[in-house]
Amino acid sequence: MHSTTHLNRGKRSRRYKPFRLRLGLVCLLLLLTVTACGGQQEEAENGSPGDENEGLTIEFPEVDREGLTETQVVAKYEDGEIRGDELARYLAIQAFMQPRAPVNDPQVRERFLQFLIAERLILEEMAGADLDWAEAEAEQLWHEVQAVYDEETLERAYETLDISEEDVKQYLHNYAVMKQYFREQLTEEERTKATVRHILISTMHDLSEEEARQKAYDLYEQLEQGADFAELAREHSQDPGSKEDGGLYEDVPVAMWVPEFKQAALEQEIGEIGAPVQTDYGFHIIKVEKRYVAELDELEPDEISQLTGQKFFQYLEEELPQHIKHINL
Repeated sequence: MHSTTHLNRGKRSRRYKPFRLRLGLVCLLLLLTVTACGGQQEEAENGSPGDENEGLTIEFPEVDREGLTETQVVAKYEDGEIRGDELARYLAIQAFMQPRAPVNDPQVRERFLQFLIAERLILEEMAGADLDWAEAEAEQLWHEVQAVYDEETLERAYETLDISEEDVKQYLHNYAVMKQYFREQLTEEERTKATVRHILISTMHDLSEEEARQKAYDLYEQLEQGADFAELAREHSQDPGSKEDGGLYEDVPVAMWVPEFKQAALEQEIGEIGAPVQTDYGFHIIKVEKRYVAELDELEPDEISQLTGQKFFQYLEEELPQHIKHINL
């Protein structure tokens, strides 16, 4: 995985159309848990609805509904259960959102079933809440769907997947309610944004760890002696996401960065150049130029999607298992 996946999410995401970024959360979470959807590099090469494949026919998979009947209970959770036909419809909607998602794979189906249980639990918690934000978000998401799929494609999708427009709209509504649920839980730290300059000396290419460390400290000493940060970044940094901008990332939520980089962005004094910080990608020389806590309405849509996606993933791993009583697939 390339370092820019973690170091430049706020900037890199603007290269992609909203549909893949905002509606692709399910596939993203699936990738993180069962690695079944393929990485971002593959997605960038092969295209997705509305991107490089625009104008090509989108093929939707047929969902295997054998055994997924209205009389079969596939899961029980606190105060509720999921029937087979409900899971089949949910799988079909995921195939609509991500036509390449392997919805007939048993491991993937179980993970989607967990998503559906989480959705039910969160919707119950949000009952009676003011859902103005979620309703506006759901409407925007539907507009994005229409911008990606023309009428002919929509009709073919409904027929192939045996779902309706109302099924899709209901899913988008539920999805938006879940986003609102996690959006409202964002802490001050998670809403903290920083503008930083950094130089990455990578350990993922030609240099050994010790060689990368030595080069990073050599550059750090030059900076301490007054060298221009932006010039050194353009010349030496191995992060293509910021190299051309002199190592600059502007107003990025620190929660999007890997832990060591995030810690430095939160703790370093404004304007000071910190000693090299090691991450899985190498050694980073970091200068924090600005840091502040953003209000919720100051966060960009892609930032909300990524931050709430992280919280959803945490919920799946830490809280959801406590509520599931039985899964039978």
